[in-house]
Amino acid sequence: MDEKKVKLIETSLKLFSEKGFHATSIQEIAEQSNISKGAFYLHFASKNELLEEIFRYYAEHILDKLIKATDPEKPATEQLTEQITSFFDLFKDHYEFIVMLFHDNLQLGFNKNEYFDDLQQKSFEWTEQHLLNMYGENVKEYAVDIAIELDGLIGSYLKWIFLHKLSYQSRDIAESIVTKLDLIVRHVTKERTKPNFTVDQVFGADIEQRQLQVELLFEEIKKKINEHPSLQKDALQALEVLKEEWIQETPRPIIISTMLEHLEQHEELKEDSKKLRDICLEKRKGTN
Repeated sequence: MDEKKVKLIETSLKLFSEKGFHATSIQEIAEQSNISKGAFYLHFASKNELLEEIFRYYAEHILDKLIKATDPEKPATEQLTEQITSFFDLFKDHYEFIVMLFHDNLQLGFNKNEYFDDLQQKSFEWTEQHLLNMYGENVKEYAVDIAIELDGLIGSYLKWIFLHKLSYQSRDIAESIVTKLDLIVRHVTKERTKPNFTVDQVFGADIEQRQLQVELLFEEIKKKINEHPSLQKDALQALEVLKEEWIQETPRPIIISTMLEHLEQHEELKEDSKKLRDICLEKRKGTN
């Protein structure tokens, strides 16, 4: 993203947090960003468009911070603790803006429900991966229930912190949440009761649609390979390896990425291969 655009987003986010969305003028945003009001309109058509961009930017910023918040070489429990700590640090920095965004009668022009669905799915994938790293496959069938419990723990802390303007240490809260999560996981895996909700119930329709998209792209790529004899040997082999990996219970991202990189080297296959990458590596497959 353009540096000036990022500067506008970060400056306006700070002003909205301090003064509120409606009380902040475009002139103030421009002055604080050291640009003219006219230059503002080169990047955003209106304050509402800026707000929509802030929403997307901030959501992606959180996800990026969480991903980078820990060392993958550390124990799985410590990784989760560090990421929850980072999340509470982010809330501490911007919580007034976050609450204002959802409770100040702001109208966003894009489909918030669709965007929230995507964020929720990414959040679930993040939680599920941590659970698998910490407890193994034994916890997989309870992943949705445990994710709901974790959301509840984090959300309740955030609500009380905001409503009562509580000061806190992010690390202390994160350690407390991870300890409680451990008790929950050990209980459900010991009792082995039927899960209240499953991945198929929550994400089933999306999974079926994406699976169909993948199969159609496989067919299209194979068709193009057959139309170009020079591609057939190497590209066809890469496609077959990719298809075989995709149907595994737990597809390995490194294998999928390597095969896609091979296909993307061929100009005739580049567009379809990039579409495959978006689905295979950025969206979930089945109950992974």
